[in-house]
Amino acid sequence: MRDFLIIDQTDKTPYDIDRYNCVDYSKEIKEKAMDFGLICYPAVLHYPDRAHMILVFETSDAGKVFVEPQSDERVYPVVGEYFYGSGPIEEITYY
Repeated sequence: MRDFLIIDQTDKTPYDIDRYNCVDYSKEIKEKAMDFGLICYPAVLHYPDRAHMILVFETSDAGKVFVEPQSDERVYPVVGEYFYGSGPIEEITYY
C-alpha cells in the first residue's frame, strides 16, 4: 500500500468542489489500487450536516488502514469524534 501511494499522483490533482472532490479522488485511487493488486474500498464519514469519502485498504500486516485520498495520509476516523475540523462523525458507511 505504501509503495502504491508513493507512486500514485492522484493527490496532486487540485480540489474543486464541483469538478473534482473527495468522491472523485476516492474513485480514481480505488481503481488504480485495484489494478495494482490491492484491496481498497470507499468509506463515507457522515456528519450532522454533510459527508466525506475516504478510502480503506485491507492489508495483511495492519488490517484496515484508512487513508485520506486528497493527501494520502493515514487517518483514524472514530464515530463520535471530530475529523479534520468537521463536526463529530455520526456514522461510517463502507462500500
